[in-house]
Amino acid sequence: MRIEALNVLIGQWTLTGRTNGAESDDIRGENTAVPLLGGRMLQLTGGIQVGEHLIESVELIWASGDGFRSHVYDGTSEPIEYRWAIRGNALIHAGLGMTYTGTISADGNTIIGRWDADPDRPDMAHAAYDAIMRRVR
Repeated sequence: MRIEALNVLIGQWTLTGRTNGAESDDIRGENTAVPLLGGRMLQLTGGIQVGEHLIESVELIWASGDGFRSHVYDGTSEPIEYRWAIRGNALIHAGLGMTYTGTISADGNTIIGRWDADPDRPDMAHAAYDAIMRRVR
């Protein structure tokens, strides 16, 4: 699969989300995706605020086999490995025992989905949340 399949991510995005049991959005963030190395990789940079906790990171994504792999760097530990896939209008992002499944809008400017614990990681259920990404530009 070619990295161009993820071109829908290129641009600036805002993120809002809601953890399980929250009555209103308690997650906010923003990120920017740009192509690197002549379009052979994507770089996502940004931050997400979950309650009082701010997480800033850089993610590098590349094509690998029938999908995509990535490393996320947050400056506090070794890189974290993630996987990406796109199937029609479904975007999948998985790693650390969690998987995000989102639906890309017809105009490509909104992605609505949810992070859920992987079946073999019930210990991550507390970290599940709904997430909406909206393209700023």
